[in-house]
Amino acid sequence: MKRTLSALFGAACINLAWAQSAPPAADEAAQGGNDGWKVSGHVSSLLGWQAYNPDSVYGYEGSGTSTSQVSRKVQSVLKVTSPGKYTLVWDGQYDFRPYGQDKGRVNQFNLSVDLSSSLKMRVGKQRVLWGRGFIYVPTDLINPPIDPSGLDVAKVGVPALSFDWVRPDYAVTALVRRERGRLDSVGVKYSPAWKSGLDLDFIAYHGPSTGNAVGASYSIDAEQILHPKLSGLVLFGGWAMHTRSRFPALQQGVLANADGSVTQYPAVGAAGAPGRYHSWLLGASYQADGNVLILGELYHIGDALSKPQLGQVIDALAEKTTLRATLSKPWLNQLSFGRSQRNYFNLSISKGPLTEGSSRLTDTFNVEVASLRNLADHSGMNSLAFISNYWDRSEITLRTLFPYGRANSEFGSVPYKWYAELSLKIGF
Repeated sequence: MKRTLSALFGAACINLAWAQSAPPAADEAAQGGNDGWKVSGHVSSLLGWQAYNPDSVYGYEGSGTSTSQVSRKVQSVLKVTSPGKYTLVWDGQYDFRPYGQDKGRVNQFNLSVDLSSSLKMRVGKQRVLWGRGFIYVPTDLINPPIDPSGLDVAKVGVPALSFDWVRPDYAVTALVRRERGRLDSVGVKYSPAWKSGLDLDFIAYHGPSTGNAVGASYSIDAEQILHPKLSGLVLFGGWAMHTRSRFPALQQGVLANADGSVTQYPAVGAAGAPGRYHSWLLGASYQADGNVLILGELYHIGDALSKPQLGQVIDALAEKTTLRATLSKPWLNQLSFGRSQRNYFNLSISKGPLTEGSSRLTDTFNVEVASLRNLADHSGMNSLAFISNYWDRSEITLRTLFPYGRANSEFGSVPYKWYAELSLKIGF
């Protein structure tokens, strides 16, 4: 099956810097409520367009037009809370795919119960993000990898039972989850409160997709920990090691032809190869004067493909009409931009609001510029976004993506010359 363009945009991880932040919704103080319970959430809609890249290896039915609408999504998030008692969360979306089958999914649907002032239990499909990072979180071992066939980079939750035990000087989270149809995965996170301005997480996890895994993450307020003159600087990062690869192995496939010749091609092998795979991230953010936030991240994915391996896959796909290219097409459902190779660097700068007290238009207007670069093949993805909160409890975003690189590179092979999306979120 040919892969849709909307699927390919979904794999463009440049958006993770914003996708992992909390969605805009009504302020807690403004939430509606009755008899001790509160309701909040948001509904959103997204439209996307692209300019087709004829040199891309990611062809799809109907891709010959130069510019076309390629994605449409609606999403609803609902949160019902009875303070001190329970919280119910629903997060569902529906993707309309012009060149593929429409698809609905539930990202989260769970109930958390306050068993005491220190102990909380959560059951159901839940998003469990352990660790720190924006584009990439090395200690995010529990959630499934980003789905290359998805419309966006919103992480789908996992069916799990978790407990949070919070004390003044530490917090412990324990989790049991279903990965292959049964309760076969377990994890623990320990977060000590050793010093103000220093946040630490120590993680241990075991599951069929990762094997045995350990990790740690940190966040340092430089002003409090290092020097009083380093106001606005935050250092963060993480490291993880696991004993099974989450990526499929690259194998040498051989097909015997009727004329006695053979066709060699890069075949998709099974995931789970044993080893010791190390992933890490080093990041820093700086909140400058004038509401300017500068963020930089360097990260390494230990079990991803190397540059020669990915080059072998893309070179085979680039032959397009040949048997070798056809046999290599299963790789199109395995590659996720910003995850396919091992070393990346992300830099983003945001300014918002533009002014304070000048006019409502500029007082509620934000600008974000970002660039994600593959350090092996020197390809990348640039992004520019304009965000407005002009109307109360709403957010309008126009985001554009501009890939660059050689035709056989990770980002140079994407199916569009540019991609633009317009989204509207309304909170309540």
